[in-house]
Amino acid sequence: MTKTRKAPKRISLLRILLWASVMGVTPSAFAQTAPVEAEPPADAPSPEDPSLLTVAPEEANMNAAEARAELLEAQLASLQAQLDELKKQLPKATPTWKGAPQWEDKDKGFAFKVRGRLMYDVGYVNDPGATPTAISSTQDLGFNSRVRRARLGVEGTLPGGFAYKAEADFASNAVSWADVFLEYKGKGPLSVRAGHFETFQSLEQITSSRHIMFLERAQMNDAFSHGRRLGLALGYDQGDMLVRAGLFNDSINGDLNNDEWLFGARAVYAPKMGANQLHFGLNYQHREYSNTALAFRYRARPFLQTTGTRFVDTNSFAAKGDDVFGVEAFGIFGPLWAGGEAQFVKAKTFAPTDVLPTGGVPGTTNRLLEDPSFKSYYAEVGYWLTGETRGYKKGEWDRTKPLNGFDKGGMGAVAVALRYDHLDLADKALYTGGVGTSLARGGKQNGYLASLVWQPIDYVRVTAQYAHAAVEGGPFASIVKPLSTDPVKDRKYGVDTFSMRFAFDW
Repeated sequence: MTKTRKAPKRISLLRILLWASVMGVTPSAFAQTAPVEAEPPADAPSPEDPSLLTVAPEEANMNAAEARAELLEAQLASLQAQLDELKKQLPKATPTWKGAPQWEDKDKGFAFKVRGRLMYDVGYVNDPGATPTAISSTQDLGFNSRVRRARLGVEGTLPGGFAYKAEADFASNAVSWADVFLEYKGKGPLSVRAGHFETFQSLEQITSSRHIMFLERAQMNDAFSHGRRLGLALGYDQGDMLVRAGLFNDSINGDLNNDEWLFGARAVYAPKMGANQLHFGLNYQHREYSNTALAFRYRARPFLQTTGTRFVDTNSFAAKGDDVFGVEAFGIFGPLWAGGEAQFVKAKTFAPTDVLPTGGVPGTTNRLLEDPSFKSYYAEVGYWLTGETRGYKKGEWDRTKPLNGFDKGGMGAVAVALRYDHLDLADKALYTGGVGTSLARGGKQNGYLASLVWQPIDYVRVTAQYAHAAVEGGPFASIVKPLSTDPVKDRKYGVDTFSMRFAFDW
């Protein structure tokens, strides 16, 4: 009996079916093009027959399938390359969250973020006067509340080393500008900033209100009228050293009818000692007042701003300008921080016989015989009960992040802080001689403050504060102590305040 050649055909058919399954071709399709043949007759040609050299249909189909497979493999490789490129670009298009979404393309140097904050204060100031209107005719003592800050703005970076910030404040039923500036910082230690920003007055003044440990900054900043101005400044950052200096005009919220100017400078040395951070700073500013209002006034609130009453107040006096000298010293030791600041002010006045400069307009008729000087300082200690370390960055206090926040199932961060805050606006030049002098001017205010800070998450903070103001002299001493036989400037009384702030930022 003659042997048949079924095995080779079965092998070829299996190969075709295998390729068909890979390429998605059904066996029925091959059944149409390659039907199963019957067994050859006995006189069929042998395998060496030249007629077998022609390509079988199933082999041609297999070659076509191989070509299609190679084409699809090339297409898959191309798609994979495109997918890899999209994966590289995906993080650039996806915002990160820092209180609000932030978009950043580090390769090209672009970054953009919406920023803002809302601070709502409630406070109580006891009235030391005999009647509710004895001190303040507006009756703003006692209980009160206000939106302390309601800011909205943007910040970001541009290619080439540029950065910007613009922020407006909508509190107090008015619109005013906060930081609005453009800054350039290349790869070296130098930087340039132009716009509206703080004039390098002190550590706490240039620190964001989001990161201070009491409701308000130390009273030197209120009394000596520290704040933002339009100006141009240079910066130097190298290792542990930081230096800033700039020339400034008036606030962006002022009018154009003035020639007031200020020079401000600050130097900081901030070494690390193991895990501990130290901070030592010096600051100085020279102010020349506007020729359209040659006068100045120094005064301070009782450690909160739910009242407009100031128990220490020099009242206005004619002046050319002043000089402010300051020192800063702090240390951060794990959850503990401690330190303080001090400033000394020397005013330059117009005496009654002095002639005003050409075009000068007196801001007041009050004139002093001598140049008065004033001073203020505070000492502070605080501790994070939940183990955090107070944030610090580039010569400023920075954000403290809870180790175990509400979002992680914890209680957040809790800190306590104590502060002694002294302000001396008493100078003999205010009391006698000159024009408009009085024993009721100036005064001293010593603050004893305690605060409790709770941060449930990074961007939410609740602060409770108690402050006792020990006042000596000032504009209300004769009202509070009418029967005292002491000179008005030496009469003493106390004011107690309690306040809370509910704040969040983004």
